[in-house]
Amino acid sequence: AAFPHAHLVPEDVVATWAAVRPLVRDDAALSTAAVSREHLILRSAGGMLTIVGGKLTTYRRMAAELVDRVTGELHRLDGRPRPPRAPTDREPLPGGGAADLQPLHARALDVGLTRDTADHLVARFGDEVQAIVNLVADDRKLAERLHPAHPAIAAEVVHAVRREMARTVEDVLVRRLHLYYETTDAGRAAAAPTSRLMGALLGWGPEAVADAAERYVASTRPGVRGR
Repeated sequence: AAFPHAHLVPEDVVATWAAVRPLVRDDAALSTAAVSREHLILRSAGGMLTIVGGKLTTYRRMAAELVDRVTGELHRLDGRPRPPRAPTDREPLPGGGAADLQPLHARALDVGLTRDTADHLVARFGDEVQAIVNLVADDRKLAERLHPAHPAIAAEVVHAVRREMARTVEDVLVRRLHLYYETTDAGRAAAAPTSRLMGALLGWGPEAVADAAERYVASTRPGVRGR
């Protein structure tokens, strides 16, 4: 309906995504749409601070406010020095520290990566792409694709485990690399190679490696799929 000239049909849909918003309860609201999207910081009788509500687009502001509140509480309790206000509004997100990513894209091509993989890596990692490229430069096997229909490569799995605390195949394919959403088979073709790479890094035995891949495949079969 939104793009009538595209002539899309249900078979063109790769995946769908919906979010659950953690709204602050409001018994006076007549509908969910009427509930405030703002966040609140609550202090329990025991002194624990909890932040509730909010939305994806304000998460950094929420974090800054909570940290400032915590440092204020600690100063009040024992007089410890209160640090300057959190510099959240000036701190770039991981990968967002470089204004020009073209040299990093060129470097990805220089180590032999295909253009679509270089495009994918720069778009996904920003200036952190250098860490991925260095892995490939050290071990050419890490340039291999995880899935025949997606430009993601093995080095991204290594990066996800070493730098992003991924611990399961689902961590990598759903929450880090998004093959779950970006391939028609929900990333199932990448489950085995991803599991083998993770197993080598995390010390899994052969049975654990096979098990991890099988669990991912089983959990993403049609009729089961959904995270």
